Amino acid sequence: MRAYARRLAMTLRRVDAVLGTGIAFGLAAAILAVGVPAASGAEPGVERRLTTNTSQQTWPEVSGTYVVFSDDRNERLVGDPNDPESPYDIRVLNLSTGRSRVLTPKHTAMGRAAISGNRVVWVDYGNGRNSGVWYHNLATGTHKRISSAGGVEVEISGRNVCYERSNRVWVYNLRTKKERAVSPKTSSAASCDISGSVVVWQDFRHGNHDIYSYNLTTRKERRLTTDPGGQTIPKVSGNRVVWTDDRNGGLDLDVYAFNLATGVETRLTTASGNQWFPNISGTRVVWMDERNGTDNTEVYAYDFATGTETRVTDHAGWSGNPVVAGTRVVWSDDRAGNLDL
Repeated sequence: MRAYARRLAMTLRRVDAVLGTGIAFGLAAAILAVGVPAASGAEPGVERRLTTNTSQQTWPEVSGTYVVFSDDRNERLVGDPNDPESPYDIRVLNLSTGRSRVLTPKHTAMGRAAISGNRVVWVDYGNGRNSGVWYHNLATGTHKRISSAGGVEVEISGRNVCYERSNRVWVYNLRTKKERAVSPKTSSAASCDISGSVVVWQDFRHGNHDIYSYNLTTRKERRLTTDPGGQTIPKVSGNRVVWTDDRNGGLDLDVYAFNLATGVETRLTTASGNQWFPNISGTRVVWMDERNGTDNTEVYAYDFATGTETRVTDHAGWSGNPVVAGTRVVWSDDRAGNLDL
């Protein structure tokens, strides 16, 4: 449970400036496929429980038929006895075969994983001397450290990996093996995401959180939000950026979107309560939603292609931290009474 508490705090600190409160909850996860042939690993519209181990499996990310997640069945305490670290495992589940395997055989992961195709990245404790951002290729088996300087909140798109270190956003290219900062020294940047050549992050340089983007090809930075409220935890897919926004009240968070091609901002949610932690893939956006009460958080989705909002989950309890890839939605869920995927 120590690792779970640390991972929970890692996510909640990103919105602490918005809410100024503490939250605790249990997690599990399931998958929903919409309009996908059964041969792809899930029947259309059928919910599927992914793990049944009695330990804690949390923070899923999905790409194609792979789901990566944090797993604490081999959690242990290392380092300073007065302030020990509690590393755990990163596992990958193949939805086509139903098989999962450990990517951290020495049980040394320290942060949630991110995945793009066959490429997986995460923050690793190592043996206490070779900590940093680590990389594993599911196709070739390549397993190595890519940044000894370290970083947190890693994300990946193709060969580019972004992460935050010392209040700046950095991008590492797996082909050139070079790292560069994409946010200014004075910006206090965090919570990056990346899609193709576009990097986004939340930025505190103006005294409140705004969303910025940076194009790796043109090397141009762009401020996407100017509202005096807080805009946090951005996600990007292609030309679309989504984020959590508190301009309508700190206990009435909403999901907003920005089109990088047209420059148009759109409010996606208007329901009461919090709608937050959005994720996007193509035209589909998912988020966790508290319109039915904080003790009955559900997952909702919006499709830009059809302009329709859909309730994805419907059960008593907590469903949240959703991610989407194509037609697949994966989320955390507490209906089993423990932290499952």
